[in-house]
Amino acid sequence: MDTMQWSHANSVAPLMMPVSEKYKDMGTIIVGKVESGLLKRGDILTLMPNKDTVEVAAVYNEIEEEVAQALCGDNVQ
Repeated sequence: MDTMQWSHANSVAPLMMPVSEKYKDMGTIIVGKVESGLLKRGDILTLMPNKDTVEVAAVYNEIEEEVAQALCGDNVQ
């Protein structure tokens, strides 16, 4: 497995991130896994199915470190 190349195919697809948790702590925080696309700070997104528009204030990885972007397969909040 160490010699397999990583596919970037889903990085150029539209962002899809199912929400697994949501809580309020100085704003609304959602938790989920990026299934396709790219998520980064400052992105303007539409939450479905209500079509609410939101702006990404920050992206944190699973160990709660702020990261510049999240790729397909990353668990983020």
